[in-house]
Amino acid sequence: MPDIASSIMAELKSATREQHEAAESLVGFDAAIGDPLSYRRLLEKFYGFYAPLEQHLLRVAGLEKAVPDLASRMKAHLLRADLKDLGGDALILPLCQSLPPLENVAEALGCLYVLEGATLGGQILSRHAKNELGITPLYAGRFFSSYGSQVGSMWKRFSQSADAYCELHPQERSAIVKSATDSFSAFSCWMQVPRVSGTASPQG
Repeated sequence: MPDIASSIMAELKSATREQHEAAESLVGFDAAIGDPLSYRRLLEKFYGFYAPLEQHLLRVAGLEKAVPDLASRMKAHLLRADLKDLGGDALILPLCQSLPPLENVAEALGCLYVLEGATLGGQILSRHAKNELGITPLYAGRFFSSYGSQVGSMWKRFSQSADAYCELHPQERSAIVKSATDSFSAFSCWMQVPRVSGTASPQG
């Protein structure tokens, strides 16, 4: 396995640092835990992005071979359960239509880097939401607490999968990085879309 200097994860972190910071600002975690309605609206926005994106990821040929625990990394169902706890209905929410292209494993890995990285920050928000709103991993906090005590090991396994793929396909590193930046851009654009009422849409 490559050392950290050659790891695709280090390259991704460097390439997306500014976008990561901008996305965190758009999410507005502090405001989201100010009251239950703000928190629910944040979950609704995340659902609108994650639900269609995960459907695309699961259709990428060869991705499950590169990331064997792919199914356990899907989180839209956690958002549906959290929203139900808060009186929301995921089935009527608008879904993001401007998704990053996910035509191959390299592009999917770049996108997954963004989604998996979000689980790290989610642990912090989960703790604050518990203190401010009484949110727990069993009540409206499944998404942000997702992997629980396994968050570190899940991140490590994804890192190993990404590095292993790059060892076999070094020519695709740039495609992985571009997809990560595209994914951050798509997420940031979606977070800025005004909140509107949705209509029923097929879910995965």
